[in-house]
Amino acid sequence: MPKFTHPHEYEKVKTALEAQGLQFAEASVSWILQNTIKVEGENAEKLLKMMDSFDDLDDVQDVYSNYEMDEEEMAKIG
Repeated sequence: MPKFTHPHEYEKVKTALEAQGLQFAEASVSWILQNTIKVEGENAEKLLKMMDSFDDLDDVQDVYSNYEMDEEEMAKIG
């Protein structure tokens, strides 16, 4: 059951929930998407190439993005 709070309140809320006896399978601070940017054509191709290169880096643990791409566009790129 997800719980949302401001990142500055994370520890306070987590501690309060634990004090109530709740246990967590996972607890973390994450970026939540509020808007998207549609990409297509050459920009979509460059973006996917960049995202793939991030995936190849051992030091990168998480990548957040707000792009939106049609499945048709993804299929064109490969």
